[in-house]
Amino acid sequence: MTMKHSIIFSGNTVIWLNQDESKIIDQMNKQLERFYGDQVKVISVRDLGKDELEIKVERELRGRYFIEGGWINYIDESIITGMSEDAFVPGSKQLLFPIIPYGDAFFSPDEEFYKLYKRQIKVFTNEIVDDVDIISTPSDLTITVRYKDTTPRRYKQDIFDLEKKYGNLWLLRGQTIKTTLQEFSQVCARNQPKVSAYRGLKKLLLDIYNIRLELTSNKTKKG
Repeated sequence: MTMKHSIIFSGNTVIWLNQDESKIIDQMNKQLERFYGDQVKVISVRDLGKDELEIKVERELRGRYFIEGGWINYIDESIITGMSEDAFVPGSKQLLFPIIPYGDAFFSPDEEFYKLYKRQIKVFTNEIVDDVDIISTPSDLTITVRYKDTTPRRYKQDIFDLEKKYGNLWLLRGQTIKTTLQEFSQVCARNQPKVSAYRGLKKLLLDIYNIRLELTSNKTKKG
């Protein structure tokens, strides 16, 4: 995975998406095993590019647990959030409104559930999610999460160029990039290639990625 984001899935444990897919899947399935044993499993987590994540879940829950039309029912809502099923059905513990009955099951309008899940992600990870989309079938769930890119516009090209050079910046957390001003100006261009021109970028890298940028030049020796 190359995503710089994090997520929660079936609980409130924050899962970083800048690690191997197998590790992400293991962490998600440990959350699911608490309530569903081996009946519900995450089988893939894919970086779709442009800050978009896809989670594929297989489940062996049958019959009344699936609602025709692909609507998200209370079992699915519980699988995704990790909240008790009671939170999604009428009663004293009901959390999400409105709840719409369908035979002996219930479902929530997609937008209502998406708002809840986006708020849940924001509370636990501080990530801002633009869109959530869920496709439900009798045997599986496909959850797509699209994150908001919070990189300031003036630094978007810098981050793009840095990742072309150094790879996923989240994998460099806590490290220091040491290079010459001349070499660095070939990666992140400036009208005037001087150490002070990169002051804002250095602060961004430290604040967001915990990466220190040290530039040396013939004049300043160190930036």
